[in-house]
Amino acid sequence: MSITSYLLIVHNQDKEALNAAKIYLYMAVIGGLAILMGVFLVYNQAGTIVFTEIADNIDLSGRVGYFIGFSLLLGFGVKAGMFPVHIWLPLAHPVAPTPASALLSGIMIKTGIYGIIVTFNYVISPGVPANQQLLEFFGQLIIVLGAITMFIGAFLAVFQDNMKTILAYSSVSQIGFILTGIGSAAYLGMAGSIGMESAMYHVISHALFKSSLFMIVGYIYLKTHDLNIYNHGGLWKKMPLTMGAFLTGMFGIIGLVGFNGFISKNLLHEAIYEAYKLDYNIIINYSEIIFTITSSITVLYFCKLFYYLFLGKEAKASKRINNKEYSLTGMLPFGIISVLILLTGIIPESIYLRFVELSGPGFNYSGGLNILDINIFSMYFISASFKAIGIGIIVFLMFKQFNIYKKSLPGKLSMQYLVFNPLYKILIFVSELLLLVFDRNTDISKVNSPNILFKISGLFKNIINKSEGEENSRWLKFLKRIYLQLAKINIILGFRKEETAKDRIEEAKKTIENINSFEDLTCYIYAGRYEGVFWDIKNLGFDLYLALFVLVILIILLKPGL
Repeated sequence: MSITSYLLIVHNQDKEALNAAKIYLYMAVIGGLAILMGVFLVYNQAGTIVFTEIADNIDLSGRVGYFIGFSLLLGFGVKAGMFPVHIWLPLAHPVAPTPASALLSGIMIKTGIYGIIVTFNYVISPGVPANQQLLEFFGQLIIVLGAITMFIGAFLAVFQDNMKTILAYSSVSQIGFILTGIGSAAYLGMAGSIGMESAMYHVISHALFKSSLFMIVGYIYLKTHDLNIYNHGGLWKKMPLTMGAFLTGMFGIIGLVGFNGFISKNLLHEAIYEAYKLDYNIIINYSEIIFTITSSITVLYFCKLFYYLFLGKEAKASKRINNKEYSLTGMLPFGIISVLILLTGIIPESIYLRFVELSGPGFNYSGGLNILDINIFSMYFISASFKAIGIGIIVFLMFKQFNIYKKSLPGKLSMQYLVFNPLYKILIFVSELLLLVFDRNTDISKVNSPNILFKISGLFKNIINKSEGEENSRWLKFLKRIYLQLAKINIILGFRKEETAKDRIEEAKKTIENINSFEDLTCYIYAGRYEGVFWDIKNLGFDLYLALFVLVILIILLKPGL
């Protein structure tokens, strides 16, 4: 999935697409390694990775339960776009083709949510009384991360001028809403069915209205060839049906009564309140306040998006549309989704009974408040919805009056400065620390590329001994290529001067190319094992950090006795 998503993101093959795809791939690899580590720990503690057998066999006593929870939450959090590992998502959506953006937001990031749900259903199961302390810890953590995710995503969406970037940050924010439901379920334990079911409801709601909104934005771009919202305006005259579909998706995401977001957001809020009532945790109380504030901010940036696209005076992009253009094939997809948004908002039982309830037996949360017992159309929920929407509209009018929207954030308030740069430094530090530990504790502090290759080559020895002729030659070429890459890493680590490193790399390349047999390569590798080149890990760039980190993990997994 990560590779296929990478191909979708890099589709345009320009500088922005290549950069976004590279960062996505880095994050996907890091997330995948975290999941892999968690899975190995689960297998080590339970002796199985079959979902239905884990809870009865796993030993989560001591610190291992926290390690498993952190590993899986981090790994699946990358896929979901959870703060602080969401940095790839706002970069990927704007550069990907519109159908790909709809898939990324509507489906792909939900796989991360699925992984988190599985983790806190089957691995750290509420059905095991001994897991209650772990569930309370991770439940509170997920609620806090969800609150931060939703607020940061919504806040940054307010100051964007690219329509797809606004929707990308909106996706980050909506993932935060879903996380609060999952966190509430974990915090409540067996009584957390409302949290898990409301999260599932919002997963479906978000998949509908966000897919529709991305397709509408793509349809507008197809007509105007411009993503800057300030270059539009007055589209209601030329694209009234598109505006109607946009309003349907917008009303869904802001939680207006009669649309699906009204149901799922109020259920999520009720889940957080139930978690707060359990022991009146002040942290959860603040998270509930952030939930309410973010709901109004959602109204704020969607009013901005709607106004500058469809209302006001026509700008240069809107003028490119010479007449009213209706394309059945272009409008049919988001037209159908608009009907579903209304249907699931007016008749919530349709989505609950057909989807959420069917998934209920898969959850280990069976107690507590049942969402069917909640009168979702009571004046309490309707008034709360209108209050949040009203505040958002008032703030929008104030922002528009004082032209605050068009003022860019200071550099020190940007996501790059606040999140990406610190996270990048932390990643480099952790990688450096892990590699230093590996370096200092393996082969008496003299680990180098020949030593690593010698270990790897042993894995192929039996195969190669049985191979003859052309097949043997292919294995030899394969090992020579591996060794050359490892030699480059070793030389870069060992020499600070770039010129010296280049000379040594050329020398190694010529020597390796002249080797014609596996026996000669083995002797060459073995002869170089104890050269004792001291690794200066800071010489590595990020690409080589990642490559070496993956290599170290593979060596540890394949050769536990190393």
